[in-house]
Amino acid sequence: MNNIDYSLYFITDRDTLHEDYDFFQSVEDAILGGATLVQLREKTLDTKNFYEVALKVKEICHKYNVPLIINDRLDIALAIDADGIHVGQDDMPITVIRDIIGDNKIIGVSATTYEQALKAYNDGADYLGVGAMYSTNTKTDANMTSLDKLKKIRDNISIPIVVIGGINENTIPDFKNLNIDGLAIVSAITSKKDIVKASEYIKSLYYDNFPIEGAIFDLDGTLLDSIPIWDSILIKYLNNYNVEPDEYYQKEIWTLDIYDAIKLAKEYFNIDEDINLMMKKWDDMMKKEYNENVGLFKGSINILNYFKNKNIPMAIATALPKDYFLDCLVNNGIKNYFNTIYSTYEFENGKERGDIFIQISKDLNINPKATIVFEDSTHSLYGIKEAQMQSCLIDGSKYTINKDTNRLIDLKINNLKEDKLYEYLNRKF
Repeated sequence: MNNIDYSLYFITDRDTLHEDYDFFQSVEDAILGGATLVQLREKTLDTKNFYEVALKVKEICHKYNVPLIINDRLDIALAIDADGIHVGQDDMPITVIRDIIGDNKIIGVSATTYEQALKAYNDGADYLGVGAMYSTNTKTDANMTSLDKLKKIRDNISIPIVVIGGINENTIPDFKNLNIDGLAIVSAITSKKDIVKASEYIKSLYYDNFPIEGAIFDLDGTLLDSIPIWDSILIKYLNNYNVEPDEYYQKEIWTLDIYDAIKLAKEYFNIDEDINLMMKKWDDMMKKEYNENVGLFKGSINILNYFKNKNIPMAIATALPKDYFLDCLVNNGIKNYFNTIYSTYEFENGKERGDIFIQISKDLNINPKATIVFEDSTHSLYGIKEAQMQSCLIDGSKYTINKDTNRLIDLKINNLKEDKLYEYLNRKF
């Protein structure tokens, strides 16, 4: 299966769970801290209890659109319609499992050696759990996999690789430059008193293993200090129709593209004018405003020069039509910083999906996980994470951060001059 983010692969474990934690809360907190996939592993529960627990865990995972993998038990995976199953070397053959669960489910396989990994790949596994990398109390009978063996597997097998066994804050740096797809974490999360913070910390260490290869910027509220003009232009625009924008409309338009915002205005305020004529009037006002009055957001030149001096390719991903802002970029002297410029008007989906970010990574030939995206819109965080990139949210007043969007933020800043931003970036060079 494609587009599965294995970065922080959380494996449940009752034996190492901190005494203050409820089991189901531990799963949700791991997700809120950034877990991108959950494996439910229950070695002692009977079938009925396993089934009931699995149903509850699935409900938690799917609340946040996080895939749920069942360890070993094909019957449980089928019964609850889980997203996939993880099996070991002594379990049912992968080809048989595939025939049973179909092509749309995830199959992961444990592998200690290159030969095991190659067979799993040839048999149709979707990902490999390679290890144990280090000795661990959660699986005392595990065989060890050396870093050299891991490198051989990575160099020769293209499906995603998740390392497992003794993965914690001390061992994560060992995997730098090995281009693994994720960390399978057990006690380094479950044993902690604050699982949200533990998960956030593990995720940050994982991303530190990827030196920045590319940077993608939004425009409004990120590079361009254009947010204030939107409210003023909106008022002027609607005044043409003897309408005053209310709180509901001003809040709703920030999650819409421009056409849908104008369409909403026509319907909500009962404006009797052709939508195309309404769009033309809006476009003419915005082009003039961007060309004459929009400057740069605080710190924009600093961050652009930072990446330029490190020869990091840069791109723009914006929801604005290009004819709004291209002259503005020239007027502000920053257009030539960018290797490529895209608008969501060139794609089927907006930035709530990963299309625009994935295309940029292909154009620039950069690893998505080594790419940082600067945004002020919380709904764009979903697209950034679908593309498996690092997110830097510039916290403004137009978007509300809730616990669902907060888990998708790797770095939060108020402007592009903050020391916190450069501390984050400098760890990766």
